[in-house]
Amino acid sequence: GVELGAQAAATLEAVPAGGTTTPSQQGRLVRIREARFLLPCLPVDVPLSVRAVLRGAAPPVALYAVEIHAQGRLAVCAEITTYR
Repeated sequence: GVELGAQAAATLEAVPAGGTTTPSQQGRLVRIREARFLLPCLPVDVPLSVRAVLRGAAPPVALYAVEIHAQGRLAVCAEITTYR
């Protein structure tokens, strides 16, 4: 689940506020903090909703809050740090 949040954060980094894409750079997930897993497992047969919110940045490092919802229920939440 946390990997889904990291992918959402990577998408936010690749598409800036202006909406135009930039050449992709390889980023790294460098820290997972305060991860909570609220379901025993993620279902594979239902759509998942993933949300990543930028909480702060000091380039090349960024902090995101991520949430994964399954069938309207919060399944995973965490704070992650990325390095680009």
